[in-house]
Parts: sequence; C-alpha cells; structure tokens
Amino acid sequence: MATRKPKSPDNQVTEAVKGFDKNLACRGYQYEIGKTFEHKGSVVRCAEGGFHSVEGNPLDAFTYYGPADSRYALVKASGSISRGSAGEDSKIASAVLHIETELRIPELLSRAVKWVLSSAKENVTTGNRSHAASTGDGSHAASTGNRSHAASTGYGSHAASTGYGSHAASTGNRSHAASTGYGSHAASTGYGSHAASTGNRSHAASTGNRSHAASTGNRSHAASTGYGSHAASTGYGSHAASTGYGSHAASTGYGSHAASTGNRSHAASTGYGSHAASTGYGSHAASTGDGSHAASTGNRSHAASTGYGSHAASTGYGSHAASTGYGSHAASTGNRSHAASTGDGSHAASTGYGSHAEVKGSSSIAASLGMHGTAKAGESGAIMLAYYEGEAWAPVLKRVAAFMVGEEGIEPGKTYRLGADGKPVEVA
Repeated sequence: MATRKPKSPDNQVTEAVKGFDKNLACRGYQYEIGKTFEHKGSVVRCAEGGFHSVEGNPLDAFTYYGPADSRYALVKASGSISRGSAGEDSKIASAVLHIETELRIPELLSRAVKWVLSSAKENVTTGNRSHAASTGDGSHAASTGNRSHAASTGYGSHAASTGYGSHAASTGNRSHAASTGYGSHAASTGYGSHAASTGNRSHAASTGNRSHAASTGNRSHAASTGYGSHAASTGYGSHAASTGYGSHAASTGYGSHAASTGNRSHAASTGYGSHAASTGYGSHAASTGDGSHAASTGNRSHAASTGYGSHAASTGYGSHAASTGYGSHAASTGNRSHAASTGDGSHAASTGYGSHAEVKGSSSIAASLGMHGTAKAGESGAIMLAYYEGEAWAPVLKRVAAFMVGEEGIEPGKTYRLGADGKPVEVA
C-alpha cells in the first residue's frame, strides 16, 4: 500500500495553482485576490482540513475545476502542508493560503509547458523540426523547436511542444499534452487526461473520461468527448465542443461557437455573433454577444441570449428561453416551458401546453399559442393568446386573439390567458 508523504514543516512556503468556480469560490468557501486565509485545526489532503491547491503540473487544476467555466490563481501555500502518496496528482492541503494573482488560461497553459519542459530529464529536443518521444509510465517528452513534435504514451505521462507548428500528443491515463506554438496541436486520449493549446489556429482535443481540452489562440479549436469532460476556447472565431455526459463547452471569442450535447451539459459563448447550443437533458446554453444565438433542446433545459438582436430557443419540456437584447427573440416550444424577452421591439413566443411568454420592452410582443398558455407584456406592448377545447393530447383550436396593452383591460406587467368567449382573463 502506498505510503502518504509526511507533512511539511510549518515554515515551508510553496508556490502552487488553485482552481475556483466562476465566482472565485471553492466548495462554498469564498476567496479574494490578494488576501491570505488561515485554517485552524488539522490539515488533511482530500478532506475538509486545510486549503487545497496543486503544486506540480498546473494542468492538475483542471481535474477539479475544468477550463470551461472556472477561474485560477497563483497562490502561496504555507504552514502545515499535507501531500499525496506516490502515483497521485500534485494536489496538496495547507494551513495557510495566500491568493497572489489570477491566472488566465493562456498563463496557466504557459506554466504547464514550462513545468513539463523542466520535468523532462529524457527525450528533450530543442532543434527545428525536432522530435521527442517517451513511452514509459510517468514519463515526459518535450520539444521546443519549430515544427517539432512531442509524444508520450505512458501512464501519467506528459508531452509538451512550444515551437511554431509543433505537435504534442499524450495517450496514457492521467496524461497531459500542451502545445503553445502558432498553429500547434495538442491531443490527449487517456482517462482523466488534459490537452492544452495556446497558439493561433491551434487545436486541443481530449477524448478520455473526465478529460479536459483548452485552446486560447485565435481561430483555435477545443474538443472534449469524455464523460464529465470540459472544452474551452477563447480565441477569435474559435470553437469549443463537448459531447460527454455532464460536460461543459465554453467559447468567448468574436464569432466563436460552443456546443455541448451531453446530459446536464452546458454551452456558453460570449463573443460577438457567437453561438451556443446544448442538446442534453437539463442542459444550458448561453450566448451574450450581439446578434448571437442560444439553443437548448433538452427537457428542463435553459437558453439565454443577451446581445442586441440575439435569439434564444428552448424546445424541451419545462424548459426556458430568455433574450434581453434590443429587437431580440425568445422561443420555447416545450410543454409548461417559458419564453421571456426584455429588449425594446423584441418578441417572445411559447407554443407548448401550459407554457408562458413574457416581454418587458416597449413595442414588444408576447405570444403564447399553446393550450392553457399565458402571456404578459409591458408598456406599449402586445400579447397574443389561443383558446383550445378537447384534451391535451388532442386539442381543438377555437380562438386566437391579440391585445394591445392599455386596451380591453390589458394592464402592463400582468398575466393573461384567453377565455372561451375570446376575452382576456387575468391570471393571479
């Protein structure tokens, strides 16, 4: 049985990397850049005792906080420090943790490449068009020349390539692949593996379970297909795709795309004219760029678009679609789903049974055309409703009516359905 490393003396200070959620919190504990935090009591790795970070390969942070929707920081761990056993990753727990500065994905990946290069005692080549290969368990391969290659296939192995048009590939379990050159590639296929590429037109692909893929270069791509995997791309015109169960996909570049097809998956795109699509059960899709699109097709899924003239569509049962930009659109087609649009001149449409459509902007229209549907509009807006007879599985359309706010008793901010007589009926 592996023996756990002894705790470090209380006067040791270790530089490390820590991951957080998007709000700079970790397991419900709120952190702040520039602040020091101290734990009173015993320090135990993989438990509640102490503050956790990773002191070795910075990519180990992806295991706990994937690149799609997380933040990272350079930290100083001190006081009593608890480390893992041989064969485990570099996560540690410390009694004291100082949050020095936030690390963006490119900075984190650059540190990862430097770590691999410094760790590679064998198979290191620095010449143009050079090659480096390592096949042993826990092995390293590093290549820094233009058009160079680095490959590592062993369990827990690493591969790094920093040259122009270079490649890095790692296929072992818990392996890592990093490439920072212009037009470079990084691929990792092992269980819990990582792939990172920061160069322009670069690519990052990871297919292992719980794997991660990150690409920050212009026109770059990031793809992750494993269970619980993550894919993040922040470059201009970049793409991020994740197809695993509970996976995440995020793209923040101008005209970028984000797609996630796994159950409970997430897709987010914040670039101008960007797209976000999520098709899994309970999945989410969000797009905040002007003229952007967000689509979610899973039951109880969500789609949100906040840019000017943007679109949000959700087709699952009980799902939600929200659009907040001027002249934007929100559509929801599932039973008991919701569609909301808050921009001036925008529209919201809901066609499912018992669904709801709502608009808050001026000169906007809310249309709820499903059986027992409801609608709400703001000042100078309008609502459209339908009345059906029969059963939910065999509805018979009897009436369709539209009303301007301020006419026929329609008040702004109130919800209405259509009665059998074709008159609006307020819903409490």
